[in-house]
Amino acid sequence: MSWPRQILPQQGPPLQDEVARRILEDASQQLQSGNPAKSLQTILSLLSALHLPEEAAAVAIKVQDAMAKDPSTDVNAQLASLLGSLTLSRSNPHSSSLPMPTLQTEFGGLDLLPGRERNSQQHTSLDIEMHQMDIHLEQQLLGDSRTPSTRDAAAIAVADGEASFMCDRMSLSFIEAHPAGFSDVSYIETVDGNVQLVTTGKDGKLVYRSGDKPSDILKTVETHGSGEEPSPLTCVAANPGGDRVSIADEQNFVKIFNFPQGELHTIATRFALPARCLAYSPSGLNLAASGDDDGIKLIDLAGNKVFRTLRSEPYTRGLAYDPESEYLAAAAADGTLTVWNMATGKAEITKKKACSKIDPMAAERVTPAWHPDGGSFLAAPASDGSINFYERLSWDSAGELTGQHNAAVHLLSFSKNGLYLASTAADQSLVIWDVVERKALEKKTLPGTACGIAWHPTSNALSIITDDGELAIWTNPIPATLPSPTADVDALTGVKKKSDSKDKMIDDQAMDSGSDGEADGRGHMSDDEYDREDSFLNDGDDNRTAMRRSRKYTGHSRGRKSGGTYYDAPAFSVMDLPQPQPPIQSGATSMDAGRRYLAYTSLGAITLRSEPDHNTVEVAFHDTARVRRRVPLLTDFFGFNLGSLGERGAFYASPASSDAPSTLVYRPFDAWAPNSEWSLGLPEGEEAECIAAGTTFAAVATNTRMLRLFTAAGLQSGVVSLPGAAVAMAARGGRLAVAWHAAPPTPLGDQCIMLGEYTVHDQRLLRQRSVSLSPGATVAWMGYTEEGMLAIYDSEGVLRVLSPEFGGSWVPVFSAAAERRGGEHFWVFAVSIKRSEVQCIVCANTPEPAVPSGSARPVVTAAPIRVPVIAHDESQAPLEADLLRQGLLIAHSSAAANNANSAREVETDEEAAAFEAALQTAQMDADRSALRLFTRLVQTDRQARALEVAAALQTSAGLQGAVKIANHGRMSTLAEAVGDLLEQRAAAEEAAALAAAGGEVYGGMYASEEQQYAGNGTTTGPIPVPSPAFALHPGGSAKKAAAAAEAEAEDAQTAAAAAKNVLVENGSPNGVSTAFTKLVGAGKASGSGADAGAKRKTAPAGNPFARKKATKK
Repeated sequence: MSWPRQILPQQGPPLQDEVARRILEDASQQLQSGNPAKSLQTILSLLSALHLPEEAAAVAIKVQDAMAKDPSTDVNAQLASLLGSLTLSRSNPHSSSLPMPTLQTEFGGLDLLPGRERNSQQHTSLDIEMHQMDIHLEQQLLGDSRTPSTRDAAAIAVADGEASFMCDRMSLSFIEAHPAGFSDVSYIETVDGNVQLVTTGKDGKLVYRSGDKPSDILKTVETHGSGEEPSPLTCVAANPGGDRVSIADEQNFVKIFNFPQGELHTIATRFALPARCLAYSPSGLNLAASGDDDGIKLIDLAGNKVFRTLRSEPYTRGLAYDPESEYLAAAAADGTLTVWNMATGKAEITKKKACSKIDPMAAERVTPAWHPDGGSFLAAPASDGSINFYERLSWDSAGELTGQHNAAVHLLSFSKNGLYLASTAADQSLVIWDVVERKALEKKTLPGTACGIAWHPTSNALSIITDDGELAIWTNPIPATLPSPTADVDALTGVKKKSDSKDKMIDDQAMDSGSDGEADGRGHMSDDEYDREDSFLNDGDDNRTAMRRSRKYTGHSRGRKSGGTYYDAPAFSVMDLPQPQPPIQSGATSMDAGRRYLAYTSLGAITLRSEPDHNTVEVAFHDTARVRRRVPLLTDFFGFNLGSLGERGAFYASPASSDAPSTLVYRPFDAWAPNSEWSLGLPEGEEAECIAAGTTFAAVATNTRMLRLFTAAGLQSGVVSLPGAAVAMAARGGRLAVAWHAAPPTPLGDQCIMLGEYTVHDQRLLRQRSVSLSPGATVAWMGYTEEGMLAIYDSEGVLRVLSPEFGGSWVPVFSAAAERRGGEHFWVFAVSIKRSEVQCIVCANTPEPAVPSGSARPVVTAAPIRVPVIAHDESQAPLEADLLRQGLLIAHSSAAANNANSAREVETDEEAAAFEAALQTAQMDADRSALRLFTRLVQTDRQARALEVAAALQTSAGLQGAVKIANHGRMSTLAEAVGDLLEQRAAAEEAAALAAAGGEVYGGMYASEEQQYAGNGTTTGPIPVPSPAFALHPGGSAKKAAAAAEAEAEDAQTAAAAAKNVLVENGSPNGVSTAFTKLVGAGKASGSGADAGAKRKTAPAGNPFARKKATKK
């Protein structure tokens, strides 16, 4: 049989080692008389390492003769397979190894592996023995003294029905960089163009190496402190600025070191479990970190703090920022691929089983990769050996690469210009792909599973490190006939396109027009190179269209000069700045399995179920007795995406489409007249972003910053321009709360949001406040508590309520971090301050609940409200927190009564009595909590603190109880002091009664400025504190303080009596007003404790209904 000469290598460097040449000659002679297998193995090893085409031809002829003489089929087949692998690889170094049928054709139909299954992973002792000799000879030639292991040999043995990659193994020179275990590698390029290789491993060492010769160690950094045991390092990442290197270790730390000094710069963060993944944003300002613990931490490197934690599942094994810093892709060990929106902190898309599934305990990674040109698509490694592409924004499948890996793909890395993709898999294979042509260029078998791969930033090279800690640099992986992996793609824009009969050429000036082939001093590119790029841009329009849409959405990654040439954008991209959060609809979930909640509230739920040609909307109440009849199902042909459940009806909104505007639909539950349901289309270009339904109104905030108000019957009652883009809305009764962006977020990621609260029926603005959020957090839910207080739950899991205290302030009452266990997420939908509970749905490893099938309801959990007090005493802290909670109720009840009275919302004595009863109930509940704390302080002999608690008691009965508790504890001094407080309280109540008597005639016209301000719902009567008499006589006795209090009470009574006299003498409201104000002002100037008590009880601050009740008498 004749050997095909055309497949033998045609070029190669001349042999200069005469000793090696003589070894070749001796081995050739031994082939005729000795062991043909070992003799040929010696020859092939030297040929592969020394690139000798002439000797290869001579050996081919001798092998042909040996195969004819030797009857051993197995040996002949093995020799033919080895030589075939060698010759095919050398003849076309730019092609991947040919599959078995091609080799059979080349060898005249000879079965190269008789008697062996095509997919077998077993290797014979002859295979391993031959490859051990091969590795040993290679190490002799390369100066490596390591003893070849059986694993090294087996790693390159013939398997899976393909030709051996023995020659590929010999073309890479591996060195032992670290012990076996988790290892990683990265290139770092400084501002002056210096490139170094950085590696980490199980030995806990951070090693700086030469960028071209990995065996040259420039610096070894000990990452642990003196006297500490080194912790295995699991990951390394280099800052794009070239001055920092970040590492993650198994002691759960993320540390940052200076480059090239190697000094510890800072400890960025720490997890509860080992950290294993790091990724820098393109600007280098932020660092994403994750690992075995749940959550992905986003670290602001300028402020050295975690500004956001993404609620991800545990065991993240790969992170990748997109080039625009708009998204972060994360791959979990269970194969879940999640793309996080950096502006909102929410998952943009979650795909189960989109990535390879790996053992969380193994030294393996799964890393997705974004295409460098604007992140036009995302590449994900799959379990079936393929590489899947997903289009940016739509996240639809955009193709795949297949046919080379026989096991799950692990690592992906695009070259600097995005023309090439490197991939590794569990079968220890490494493949270089041509992304443009979508085919494999090179394939090699590694001595172990790759833990890290990195492209050289300035040259044609690729570094690889395995789980054995072995490191190699593959020089010139891209053939010289193809564009370099670092070539400037923009240089192609100035070359004239060639006509192509098969592909339609795309004229896109934003990409194709430019300079005359000159870019950054890199010179011109040939027409053939340009045609490759042009084919990439015209590949079914898919890639170009994706890039164009990406740029339209995120902004150009490079600018344009007037002459039509491109200039490089600055290293800092505006997309790295935090973005305003998009609007939210509280109580809504995303679509899952064809179902979602449009609204889930304390009243009930609006559930949307997707059908083939329409949607079905169902309204269900938690209390079925709330409505007289069942609300019928709604067939949705609009495609509702927003829903709000009001007390008397449901409000819906749909997005605009090509053939229909954004549509509003309102459906009352119990209509007294026909045709009560109404719908309305918004003007063209206007789309609903947030909606809310109250008792008598419905409201919508649109993308044009319009706030549109409708009555329950559909009458347009108001159109208001919002100061900024809407964020969220909430409604209760006749009140509406709207949150909007007041300014762009700060550079640290803090949202600047304002909140306005209105009464819709009389079109009044009750209050306008800025919204308090956790650092870097966004609004996750906004609504009213059961008592009517505004509440906001942020993305960091902190719930705050808006209290009238301190002129209107946000008080934190719940933290999910304190209640969370494992990967739990608290999805809040209702709050009750009085019952001290936050109603939520606890989700395991997901940010929101799924809609159960059928009529099942999700499990609701009542988490306790806890004001975050400092636990200086474990037994007292809960009591202090409860006292603060009760203070919130008193302040709210008092402000609600004041607002109702000033707005003339109280029309009957029954309504007035209801507000007064609510206030009295809150005061009694607060006294109970205060007395429990008072008792505990008496037991621990904290008399001074106990007196302060007694001063906060709201009622005389509470003070009497405190006196009894103090006497029971045998603290006579404390009991006497509390008794003096009781006397002051009695005097204050008498003064309040006199003031109320003066105010009943003139309708409260003489209320102080503080009272009028409180009437607007912004301040309330303060929680009582010890009288100024106690403060002025800290060293005196209680009797002296009581005497001072009596004198102050007398002053208040004198002021009230003088007011009556002036009333009689003047007979004029104006005269009375002036005199009364002067007298009361004089009483205030005296610093009266009685007057302070009177202020709390005087209408309208303490009891706004005193006037009406007195009038009735």
